[in-house]
Amino acid sequence: MAKNVPKWEDFTPVTLTPAIKHIQKTFDSSIWKCSEITEKMCYSALHPGEVGPVSLAPYEEPFRLYRIILGNPAVREFDRLIKTGTPPAIFKAYLDAFRTE
Repeated sequence: MAKNVPKWEDFTPVTLTPAIKHIQKTFDSSIWKCSEITEKMCYSALHPGEVGPVSLAPYEEPFRLYRIILGNPAVREFDRLIKTGTPPAIFKAYLDAFRTE
């Protein structure tokens, strides 16, 4: 890690600080949302019968939209891994989907 790297606040114009903080908050929130969606869907796929459809329902539409954001190559790889059906492949599919975003 570089030494003596100034904090962004030290060289950023004060007028941009609110916008940058907003972008950081939005980015952090998006990461959290993607993490929650992939975690819940992965757990459900790895533990069939343990998670009821009612509990999973709030994540299904966001995951469908998330797949669109990922793009065709990532979705094809996700589907290929899921089709394999083994727990390691399922885990890798969801982990890769989260990391691809």
